Order: sequence, then structure tokens, then C-alpha cells
Amino acid sequence: MFIAEIITKNNHYHFEIKNNKNETLFSSLSYLTIKQCVNGIDSFKVNAAMDKRYIRTSNKHTHYFVIKAGNGKTIGNSKLFSDKNDMEELIKTFHNGIRINKK
Repeated sequence: MFIAEIITKNNHYHFEIKNNKNETLFSSLSYLTIKQCVNGIDSFKVNAAMDKRYIRTSNKHTHYFVIKAGNGKTIGNSKLFSDKNDMEELIKTFHNGIRINKK
């Protein structure tokens, strides 16, 4: 189970997907309204289940992924991983379907 936390900063909103240890695993882009942010969480849940929505980026020391919506717009990006296998494990977890509690 993951937790979606909506963050408000400078009259903008974004969400973070956290695990049960309160570690941020994924952060969205910024939204102007809370309704857009909630819709972004719903879009994340749908698109995170599809591998074709992931853009993986790696270099020698860091790895992360971006998830895009069906319309090509970026939803957000993952935390940085030092181990590519850890990144792939999180992606696999997201592929299996996401249950989210909204905080």
C-alpha cells in the first residue's frame, strides 16, 4: 500500500507517493488547483500500471524514471536510485496495481 500526500507550496499543489516508511518514491509536477492534483493522482494510478508510460534514465551512479500520461504529458518522476535493480523493483510493484490512501 502506498500513500498519496498532497503538498501545498506557493499556492500550487503537487503529490508525493510514499511507502509505509514515509519515504517519497515519486513526486508529481505542479498543479494550479487541488482538483487538478487529485486528478493527477488518478492519472498516476492508471498510467503507472503500463510499462510503455515509463521513461527510464540511467548513468553510472543514478537511476530514475518518469511516468507520462496517455497524452504524452509528464506526470512526475521517481526518487533517485543508486541501484538500477531497486528502480526496476519499484516499477514492477507499480505495474502490479496501486492501492493508494490519500492523506
